[in-house]
Amino acid sequence: MRSPITGSVKITKEMVFSIACHPSEQALLSLVGDKLGNLALWDISATLERNKELDATVTEVEPVVSSFKPFRKPISKIAFNHGNLNQAYLSSYDGTLRLMDLETRQFTELLIHPEGDMLSHFSLTSQNPHEIWISDGSGLATLLDTRVPYDPASSTSTHFYTLSDKKINTIHANPRDPNYLVTAGLDRTVRIFDVRKLAPAQPLADNHADPAEALAVLPHRLSVNSAYWDPSGRDVISTSFDDTLGLWKEVLREAENGLVSIKHGNNTGRWVQKFKSVWRGQEGFAGAEAFEGEGSVFIIGNMQRSVDVFSGATGKQVATLIDNSLTAIPAVNVFHPTLNMIVSGNASGRMNVWTA
Repeated sequence: MRSPITGSVKITKEMVFSIACHPSEQALLSLVGDKLGNLALWDISATLERNKELDATVTEVEPVVSSFKPFRKPISKIAFNHGNLNQAYLSSYDGTLRLMDLETRQFTELLIHPEGDMLSHFSLTSQNPHEIWISDGSGLATLLDTRVPYDPASSTSTHFYTLSDKKINTIHANPRDPNYLVTAGLDRTVRIFDVRKLAPAQPLADNHADPAEALAVLPHRLSVNSAYWDPSGRDVISTSFDDTLGLWKEVLREAENGLVSIKHGNNTGRWVQKFKSVWRGQEGFAGAEAFEGEGSVFIIGNMQRSVDVFSGATGKQVATLIDNSLTAIPAVNVFHPTLNMIVSGNASGRMNVWTA
């Protein structure tokens, strides 16, 4: 794969925190969130067309970007609505979840954390586009039903569960069976939960309930940045500050016994966003089944200003994406849902695209 853009392009004002690619194969679009709550709608297709027209006197293409300010703090996660691709969900450290309408460019507030805590991550469920699992900074998980009008004084649209006594960094519903969740967090573990066995918690209680019993607890030596199911719902990839990636094969059946431990430098420091390994097809759009088995791959940033590509079948590194124009570490990386394309962002708010 190579970068079709001459140099990286400036998309957000501050450090890139989150990226989502629209599944369209005709109009290439990406939503990008930064450290200060700014959001950019990047028209990649139009930017690529501009890049073709560059002459020798111009060293950098001007990207086609629309900018918004929907949040006060970092945008932790972005995902397009499977049921309506003109909409996208966004969560923030300011404790709110919002829905963006790409046609009207309007934002609707869907949730305010009842304790004012950060929303660290969320996951859509593959079999019900109206349900969203949301994690926070104190170990609580919220199940939100978007069909029910949100009322902070009522619990009809939200159910709360205590899954940890520390911050949950990521939460991900199994794409094949949404009864199973995987979480990663500051407690140095990856945890698998069966949602049918979870007991609701009271978020405003003086003391949260003890964390729910996990189906499996998969240990790392230090904090775990992320853990995600592969498109088949069988394997999990985790990223930890202990400088390893954990490829947990057939995790619902094998638990710790299926671990393939991969050495990888993940200590990004203060000025670089945390690395998170992500699968191709992870967002669960139609066609993701093509990225299972021998064809499964995951990617992660590298401190050497590159992107590493690994086989999901074996855990072996199969490629490194390098471009001489990169002057910063591409810490945040996502696949296009169906195309052979990767979008990367760095701490300067600059972006790259990689295509075959």
